[in-house]
Amino acid sequence: PVITFTEFTDAQVDVLREMARTKVYPNFPEVGGKDSAKMLETLLADMEKAKAALGMK
Repeated sequence: PVITFTEFTDAQVDVLREMARTKVYPNFPEVGGKDSAKMLETLLADMEKAKAALGMK
């Protein structure tokens, strides 16, 4: 297998985060099916806790 890594600038990451926040997250329950809204909520909360524990913004 071949793996390709892509590095993103902070500006590119900001664009992707905004797209996720405005386009992916609102539609996730419809696409993900039963219990997906709770899974997304839990995942986002866990990510915030991990960032706080690591001292990340």
